Amino acid sequence: IGFCEFKDVAIGDRVTIISFPQFQGPEHAISEGEITEFLEGPIYETTALIDKGSSGGVAILNKKHCALGMPTWEGIGKNVGRSYIQSWPMVLQTKTH
Repeated sequence: IGFCEFKDVAIGDRVTIISFPQFQGPEHAISEGEITEFLEGPIYETTALIDKGSSGGVAILNKKHCALGMPTWEGIGKNVGRSYIQSWPMVLQTKTH
């Protein structure tokens, strides 16, 4: 599976989150949702559920079958019901050396 490019993604696109939250939830977790907003980074806001322990998994852009980014956190406060995916360029840029 290859990496997605920002130009591949549109609001409303379906995504699948695949993660392995062994210590804080089910052994394997899969959720689906859609992209609802683009934030600076880029960071993708999605309706796909990201639970504790899901960060570090992979988000798949369904229409292109490519790796969109890494699920990172779930929404809080006014953003409950939303989750966030860091794009691969953002993840690689913030990697510690």
